Amino acid sequence: SSTARYLAVLEHLRARPEIAAAAAGDSTPGGGAAAMQAPQWDGRVRAGLWQVTDGWVEMLGAQLVAGESIRAVDVAEERPVAVITRDLARQLWPDASDQEVLGRRLVAPDQPERRIIGVLAEMRQAPGRPLQPMVITPIAASGFWMMDFLVRTTAGQPLNPQAILPAVQSA
Repeated sequence: SSTARYLAVLEHLRARPEIAAAAAGDSTPGGGAAAMQAPQWDGRVRAGLWQVTDGWVEMLGAQLVAGESIRAVDVAEERPVAVITRDLARQLWPDASDQEVLGRRLVAPDQPERRIIGVLAEMRQAPGRPLQPMVITPIAASGFWMMDFLVRTTAGQPLNPQAILPAVQSA
């Protein structure tokens, strides 16, 4: 599947000494794709959907206020879990604390029922845009036609894009 190819590229990137961390997702803030995927969760609230690998939340510097982030095992086993933004949690369960949201279930059309494992502080899809409720899930093996990669380089080791291009192009 295309997802398997993207995961292979991600592992190649993570193995390079000049790359300190790498992650991938079907979109990134400012990319806009998540805005196109805005299912109605629990029949009440529209929220964007990002499907990501482990490390994506951390690469963005997003603040996890409860629970945990998407992990490699969640991706590998296609676990039906989700990390949601605090504003979505407040819209769905106004009287629940961040901790009380953990373990609750989310349902949306054409999506598996998902168990909430984490709550993020609010995130903007792009600078200057209003906050948008977001659901972040592990990428699925069903495949994607494109994937955004996030890469953080190792301090003092410049990244030569030409050196990683063959692995990215082979996907």
